[in-house]
Amino acid sequence: MKRSIFILVFFFLSCNSNFYGDKDVGGDFYYMVEPAFNSIYIAKIKDSPYQYLGPYVIENIESLGFNDRFILISNKKNDSLKYFLIDKEKELNRNYEDRLQKTYSLELDSLKFEKLIVIHKIKIKTNEEYRKENGWE
Repeated sequence: MKRSIFILVFFFLSCNSNFYGDKDVGGDFYYMVEPAFNSIYIAKIKDSPYQYLGPYVIENIESLGFNDRFILISNKKNDSLKYFLIDKEKELNRNYEDRLQKTYSLELDSLKFEKLIVIHKIKIKTNEEYRKENGWE
């Protein structure tokens, strides 16, 4: 009986408080894997990122990869594929929510995007791969 209680307590303590499978990609940026959202967002409150969602930075994610410094993203909107770089070392200013995308992401062309993948050894995964990993497919 004591062992069962211990296992149950350990399970709850070790679980991430993130019910929806959002992926922490570093620098206070999170990827909402759930198909209905499929966006990068910034936590409004740093200590409670999954409870207090901040603004979306980039929506309609097609693929995403990250390392300690950068997040590389492709997104599709109106049948147009675009590429973005987010530098996680830039300080976030949560007071200017309407300007976050312009401030923290840089649009790239496809050649620069591919070059950064190689230079920084970033593994890119599609949104479908993230969904499978997090139980959405």
